[in-house]
Amino acid sequence: MQPIYSLISYIFDPLPPGSFGYYIVLAVLATIIFGFSFYLRLHIRKDKENRIFRRLFRGFPLKMETVAIIIAINLLARYYHVAFLSMRLVLFLTLVAAAYLAYRIGDTYLKQYPLEKKRHHEQMEKNRYIPRKKHK
Repeated sequence: MQPIYSLISYIFDPLPPGSFGYYIVLAVLATIIFGFSFYLRLHIRKDKENRIFRRLFRGFPLKMETVAIIIAINLLARYYHVAFLSMRLVLFLTLVAAAYLAYRIGDTYLKQYPLEKKRHHEQMEKNRYIPRKKHK
C-alpha cells in the first residue's frame, strides 16, 4: 500500500522540489515545437495551390503552439515554485499531448496526405472529361 501512496503523492504533489534536471531539455523541446509550428504556418500560407496540404494541416500550428506554451508555463512555474501550475501531472499530460500531436502529424503526412493527394488528382482527371456548361 505504501508504494501506491508514494506514487500518487509523487505525481499529485502540488509543489514539487525546485531541483529539476530537465529544464534545458524541456525548454529546447518547447522551442522546437514552436519553431516547427511557425514553419508549418508559413508553409500553409505560402503554398496556396496545394489545397489538400492546407486542409489537412490547417489546425496543427495552433495546437502545437498551445502545447509549447503550456510546457513553457510549467517550466517557469516550477522554477519560481508556483503551486499547482508546476505539478508533475500537468507536465506528464502535456508531454502525452505533445507525443499524440507528433503522432497525428506524422500519420497525416505519411498516410493521409498521399492518399488525399492521389484521390484529388484522380478526381481532377475525371473532371477533365466532363462537359462544361456553356454560357451565352
